[in-house]
Amino acid sequence: MRGENRRFMEVVLGAFIVVVVCILASATVFSLRSVNRSLDSSRELLLNGVKERMEEQLEETERMLKDPFLADYFRRGSGGDERNTWIMLFNMLLINLEDPYYLALEKGGVVVDSKLIEEAGKPLPPDAREEGAFFLKEFRSKSGTLVYASRELSNGIKVVAVKDVSGEVKGLEASFESQRSELRRNALILLAVFLCLSLLLVVLVVMPANNRFISSPVRTLNEKALRMMEGETGLDIEVNEKSDYYALQALLDSMRRLLEREAKRDESEEEKEG
Repeated sequence: MRGENRRFMEVVLGAFIVVVVCILASATVFSLRSVNRSLDSSRELLLNGVKERMEEQLEETERMLKDPFLADYFRRGSGGDERNTWIMLFNMLLINLEDPYYLALEKGGVVVDSKLIEEAGKPLPPDAREEGAFFLKEFRSKSGTLVYASRELSNGIKVVAVKDVSGEVKGLEASFESQRSELRRNALILLAVFLCLSLLLVVLVVMPANNRFISSPVRTLNEKALRMMEGETGLDIEVNEKSDYYALQALLDSMRRLLEREAKRDESEEEKEG
């Protein structure tokens, strides 16, 4: 019985481990997917927020240029020199757009000011002629997460700006990666805890219950059967109709009675012969 009992314990413990691992794996996968969905949502909010702020800044710049008071301020500040006006506007946009990776002012198809000095006085490059605001993965020699925005301002002035937000995105991803790492670490800790609890449950509950209700009754019947095979007939065998071992108990009891009758018959024959 010990071999069968050990195999039974191994099956029970293995079943506990499989259940625990499956539950923790499912919970971990679900949590990681939730984190990934949150990351995607946060990344989208970040990028859309940057794009909207760039569009708002360009729109605000257009309103400023249309304002008579500010227009007069620009005129007086530049001393009536158009070139100085472009410089003032360009520097204002640099500040408002938080120093974008690329910034150019264009009028009449010609660049009047740009972060790339060599572009001034030349036609606007093809990659800066797109209208609207959208996301890019690459702009010239720059790769990453980029936001492109352009807008036609007053007096035929066009602004083209490209902002690199790769750093912000990486910082966001790093914070979520720390969450993922913490989830994995917690999952491993919980796995170890549940495995220990499963082992304790088997040792403290399942094994005693198995010994009391399965192993011990069968072992008792087995011992009595061995004693009967050795010729002992005066055994007390409990026959309980509600027991799962009723058939085995009844069989051993019948064998005991049969052996008892045979023993008595042999004694009677010996007495007659004597």
